[in-house]
Amino acid sequence: MAFQHGGNSWYDDEIRCIFEALPDKVFVVDADGTIIKHHTNRPEHLLALPEDFLGKKLVDFLAPGVANRLMRSIAAALSSDAPQELAFKATVVSGEERDFDARIVPCESAKVLILIRDMTDYMQAERERLEAEREAEHFRRKLADSGR
Repeated sequence: MAFQHGGNSWYDDEIRCIFEALPDKVFVVDADGTIIKHHTNRPEHLLALPEDFLGKKLVDFLAPGVANRLMRSIAAALSSDAPQELAFKATVVSGEERDFDARIVPCESAKVLILIRDMTDYMQAERERLEAEREAEHFRRKLADSGR
């Protein structure tokens, strides 16, 4: 679902193209946590169906821990006028647990833009890399101990 945008100016086309190219989920959220708009190219990786979150507050459909962390980040972004970041795990509509990175950027006095990137593939690759390093170190130690 794309953001609503009026007119047919070149600017509207450029913005539409940017949103279509983004791998991120994008949300416009009020200070009280109400989701006003959203855009995603991967609806299967949403945390809820659009009809379950549009016009509703984060605390109405997210796990309490994730909702509370997001609400604290929204408040911090609005009070400091500075972007905030947080990482979290959540179960998506398909039932799969995924890793996410959220960037919360103040837009107006009482709204933020939240960009959420799915980091699951990256995090899995990083876990596998760390495990391979541990195994290699264990093997090196075994070789060194057997050579004594």
